[in-house]
Amino acid sequence: MFHKKEHCPHRSYHNMTSRYNIYFNGRESFKKGEKKIEKNVTDDYTRLIPVFPYSAEAASSATSDMDRTIKKSTKVAALHSITVKP
Repeated sequence: MFHKKEHCPHRSYHNMTSRYNIYFNGRESFKKGEKKIEKNVTDDYTRLIPVFPYSAEAASSATSDMDRTIKKSTKVAALHSITVKP
């Protein structure tokens, strides 16, 4: 039996779980940022209501969540690249 941590199934399992854990955390951060944006948008019913109601002021409230999403996405690409290993 193989007891080394460098064995292929062990590495594959941990690569898979860490990859999807990072994706999950990035997606949750994105959802949190979207909720903040939607909370800061108020509809003006005297005018035509836009399909995508995001304004620059509302979007600025979620910059930290969106930055975290970008950081998580780039982390996945950096750690799990096929050609380059960290």
